[in-house]
Amino acid sequence: MRTPRTPLPTLALLTLLSSAVTACGGGSGNNNPPPTGPQPNACIKLDVTSGTTLTAQEGKVVVNFRVLDCLDRPLATSVPENAFEIFERDRRISSESQLKIVPEPKHFASYSVLLLDVSGSMSQQLPGLVESAARFIRILIPEGTAPEATVHRIAIYAFDGEIKKLSDFSADANALIGTTLAKIRDEQSCKANLICQDSRTRLNGALMQGIGDVKAARDAGKSAGLDFTTASVVLFTDGRDTINVPTEAEAQEAVNKSDANIFAIGLKGADMDTQSVKSLQGFGKSGFGLAEKLEDLGSKFESIAGNIRNISNSYFQLRYCSPLESNRNKLTIKVSHEGVTAQKDLTFDVARSVGGICSVDSGGTGTP
Repeated sequence: MRTPRTPLPTLALLTLLSSAVTACGGGSGNNNPPPTGPQPNACIKLDVTSGTTLTAQEGKVVVNFRVLDCLDRPLATSVPENAFEIFERDRRISSESQLKIVPEPKHFASYSVLLLDVSGSMSQQLPGLVESAARFIRILIPEGTAPEATVHRIAIYAFDGEIKKLSDFSADANALIGTTLAKIRDEQSCKANLICQDSRTRLNGALMQGIGDVKAARDAGKSAGLDFTTASVVLFTDGRDTINVPTEAEAQEAVNKSDANIFAIGLKGADMDTQSVKSLQGFGKSGFGLAEKLEDLGSKFESIAGNIRNISNSYFQLRYCSPLESNRNKLTIKVSHEGVTAQKDLTFDVARSVGGICSVDSGGTGTP
């Protein structure tokens, strides 16, 4: 958790002057309207992370932000540090400012819930499902990664007629794969762990529980001082809800209201009819994949894991020492990439204490 600080006479202030300025096509976007149907790679925007506090204590300015294309896809892997320009009161900041713009996964936590259908129709498919889920975990937490070295935490649920939490949020991939998924690695193991006991499918209920639990985890991370948190829910099924408590409409409403990234994966089979596919597509508001056969399932899990990983790589932190002592200062962040430019204007106050020293090397305002 963040170490409490003694309040300074003036609180740091962050005021967003406008929504993210987006440039599509060429130019700065100030006078040129975007062309119809811009290509994602020709369109970028800066998004100051919701809930971020700009820190100007001792003159230290800290801004957390994301770089996205116009389909809200992260560009962190392709935007170099020299693509950014920083201005204070419309003048480029001085060379003495100790400017740093760095990807900031160390102040970030990603919470993901895997919801795995283990109802009767999946009894012979469990080994393939477990292998696919393991591939998902390894995309987010590669082999050899120590739990303390990753930003990703994953919780796993199994559901048939009942919903069973197999593991709470964990960053230990070996335990998630070797211990948690082993509980459902085949029909015998599943039944031995009192999981595969009900032929019904409580899909809607599992989805709503996953949404609630990932929100609680994210809120706890924020309360613990994390600068960035994201939440994702990944639902897998080979069919549909057969209980109807809660209803599909109630589950869809929960999806629509949630700020989590929600993905859905379906496996074609006797229980995956046209209406089931349509329902899953509605649940998977952030992405949907349909595997034609079990052998295709792993690639669907991998693709969604890659999306979640890229979300965590889209976060940057700007840090520099401002010489100003006034309030209501204008700060401009500009990024240019592949011939297009986007910028964001902010204002900040400066709070200083007697003998205070500004240093950018102390990092951000939270740790995982």
